[in-house]
Amino acid sequence: MNITHKAERFMGVGCSHGNLIDQNAASAVIKFKNGFKPKRIFHLGDWCDTAALRGGSKGTSDEGKPINCDIDEGLLFLEALGVTDCTMGNHDERPWRYLGSPNAMHRELGQMLVDGIERRMKKLKINWRNSWDVRSWIDYAGYKWMHGYMFGENASRDHAEAHGNVIFAHTHTTAIQKGRRDDCPTGINIGTLCTIGNMDYAKNRRKTLSWSQGFVWGESYKGKVAYIYLHENGQRPDWNLPF
Repeated sequence: MNITHKAERFMGVGCSHGNLIDQNAASAVIKFKNGFKPKRIFHLGDWCDTAALRGGSKGTSDEGKPINCDIDEGLLFLEALGVTDCTMGNHDERPWRYLGSPNAMHRELGQMLVDGIERRMKKLKINWRNSWDVRSWIDYAGYKWMHGYMFGENASRDHAEAHGNVIFAHTHTTAIQKGRRDDCPTGINIGTLCTIGNMDYAKNRRKTLSWSQGFVWGESYKGKVAYIYLHENGQRPDWNLPF
C-alpha cells in the first residue's frame, strides 16, 4: 500500500485587541494569509479588548470605552483572517467573569455579551476554546497553542518548561526560548497585532518598549511541525512580509 502524506500549512496570530488593532498589522497578516493559503489559522486570544469591563476600570478613562463595537471589530478580524481555531485570552474572558456577579445589571450584560460571542463563533465555525486557565490550549502538530498566562523576561522559557512545546501570545513580546528540560521544549511568543501606543493601561511601563508585532507560520507533516518561522516586525509601521 502506498500512502501519500501531504504537508499542511498553518499560521498563528494573537493579541489583536478589538478596536485597538493596528490596521497596518491586520492588513499585513491578511495579505500573508491570502498568499500562503494555510489550512489552519490560529488566533491565540485577546481578540477583543473590553477595557470597560476590567477590574479597576471604575473612575478611569477605561470605564467610558466602548464594549459592543470593540467586540464586533474583534470578531470581524477573526472572520476577515479566516481563523479556524481560537483560544480565549484574559481580555476575552471579562464578559464571562460578569456571569457570576451579584449585580443584576452586570450579570445580564455579561450573559448578553457571552451569548452573542458564542453565536458568532459557531456561525464562523471556529474551533473556540472558551476558557482561560493553565490547562486551556489547542493541541496541533506537536505544540500546545494557547493564550498564555505568565509574565516576565523569560515567559517563553517558563511556558515551555510548564507545557513542553508551546506557542502563545499574552505578553506582547516576540521571543523564542528553550525550556530547561531533557526533552528540550520550545516556547514561542508571537507578540501582538495591537496599536501599541494606544494601550493606555501600560503607557508608563518600560516593558512596552520591547513589545513587538509578529506572527508564526509553517507546515506540519505527519502530525508534527516540519518547519516554523516567527516573523518579528517590532514596532515598525511598515511590514516586510516573507513573500
